[in-house]
Amino acid sequence: MKLLFVLFTVLMIVACGPLPRPFIDQEPQNNPLLRLTGTRPLAVEPPVLSLPNVQGKSSELVLWAQDALSADIREQGLPAAHYAPAENSLHIYSSFTSLAKIAETTELKLDIVVTEASSPNKAIITFSEQTTVPTNALTSSPKKLLNELIHRASKKLTRKIIALDTTEPEILLADPELRLTLEPFPDILTKPTQRVLKNELKTSLQLRGYKLIEGQDSDSQYSLKLEVRPAQTDNNFFLTLSWVVLDYKTGEEVGVIEQTNSVPNIPLSRIIMPVSEAIAEGAAIGIEDLLQQKSHQNQTVLK
Repeated sequence: MKLLFVLFTVLMIVACGPLPRPFIDQEPQNNPLLRLTGTRPLAVEPPVLSLPNVQGKSSELVLWAQDALSADIREQGLPAAHYAPAENSLHIYSSFTSLAKIAETTELKLDIVVTEASSPNKAIITFSEQTTVPTNALTSSPKKLLNELIHRASKKLTRKIIALDTTEPEILLADPELRLTLEPFPDILTKPTQRVLKNELKTSLQLRGYKLIEGQDSDSQYSLKLEVRPAQTDNNFFLTLSWVVLDYKTGEEVGVIEQTNSVPNIPLSRIIMPVSEAIAEGAAIGIEDLLQQKSHQNQTVLK
């Protein structure tokens, strides 16, 4: 399902600021996540089910399995969705099959095939996960058994996809000039979500010459605090991420970068993790603009 987002990003500073910039674009094909260096968008295709024991439930199970595999891959920190219209995207094909065994048991198997968008007929990753289950359990509770295979496959798939990127040229990072101390993220974000978003933010800032520090650091010039504010208006849900930049020594607020989106009513991890790199990139650009303006103001005062 394609989700349309109403997007606003506001950079607030004492004087003036740049034009708003989004972290998730209005149309999926314009999503900045699909264009960022080092990101491989993943299109999870509807699986093929060849399960005689669950006839009559196939249509529902296909959609459920596609959603479950997408969500599980995102929980591993990779940007998976039902669409990924980018030249460097990967397409994930899956199929579930079952083979009756003796003693009322069934062998359940999940096959995974990954191809490049540019070479759809050439598999770059193939592997299988399988298990033996009671036949009556597969008939009565197929989702529970399929979900176990999906979870095992998503972990293996994540490692294999990450391994593909190890052969790409290493990004040259700028030598850090300014140091920012990151305050703990709010507990409303799960630990895996915090870890992924934090790592993306460190990289995006380092590319711009800023070093993000955790914990006390006497050499830091600024500190950075994230505020997360979900809100509901009628039947519409909104999420605001506010990146508050403070003077490290005085605690005085320097400025705020706000990212506000219309979002579906689903867990925050499913919203933030797939676009964590795009969120971090937008925040880093705003922080850079903010601190450059602050530097210019200080130079004007000195003159």
